[in-house]
Amino acid sequence: MNQEIVLKLRHKAEEANLSLVNLIDEVEKKLSNPKDSIPLGDFKELKSLMIHKRKILKITLEDLELQTNISLSTLKRLMSDPAGAKFSNVIAVLNELGIESWAER
Repeated sequence: MNQEIVLKLRHKAEEANLSLVNLIDEVEKKLSNPKDSIPLGDFKELKSLMIHKRKILKITLEDLELQTNISLSTLKRLMSDPAGAKFSNVIAVLNELGIESWAER
């Protein structure tokens, strides 16, 4: 019976250690990159992020047109397929939606 208790305790200790290691890994990741980020080349995720932020901010495409000086038709294309849009237009929309973007060295 005592052997069984020791084995259970060892198992619990291993689980706790694994949880602690995972927590430390997550903290280290957040310290090296404090913001959640997606690569600018991940157009599917970028599209989702722009749509999500636009909904949260309750900004219509017409509002974005006025704020960015990008035509409504271009904004519609950009929102449906960021990969086909002009880079400067994507950056302008990201800025207007409060989404930070940067290039690393």
